[in-house]
Amino acid sequence: MDGLAKLGSAAALTVALMGAAYAQQYHQYLPDKGTSEIDFAASLNFEPTESQALFGRYGYFLNRNLQLGLDASFARIENGNTAETWDAGVFANWHFPTASQVLPYAGLFLGVSGGSDIDSSTSWGAQGGAKYFFNPNVAGFAELRWRDLEESDDQFGIFFGLSVFFR
Repeated sequence: MDGLAKLGSAAALTVALMGAAYAQQYHQYLPDKGTSEIDFAASLNFEPTESQALFGRYGYFLNRNLQLGLDASFARIENGNTAETWDAGVFANWHFPTASQVLPYAGLFLGVSGGSDIDSSTSWGAQGGAKYFFNPNVAGFAELRWRDLEESDDQFGIFFGLSVFFR
């Protein structure tokens, strides 16, 4: 009887897991393994104030959740003296796919930075945001981003932009 109870429990668990996997539907627009993405964005910066930034990013989805890629940004800071900074590096974003056209994500960045009044140094940071898919190939996004540029001011702001997907 003990073996029959274990077999029944294993069968019930298998059916439950299959049902949960089937119930986890993803919206047809969301990216999957092998999808490439190119982003372009501009920012509303909180720190430093009176600054503007642009960034571009290329990412590749290893699976539905994990995206790895390259990220580069340029900022112009006008606090009394005008200064320009840049950073470039690699990023990893973890996506949380849903049944809707919204795709939230969180990620980390590691790279190098430099600028008009600073020497090149390491930089690191974090980002999180959401993409809204207009169709399978284009999404708008908003991203809250923080960067620690070791030889310059930290940067913190919201980036708004467009993503283009290649499937």
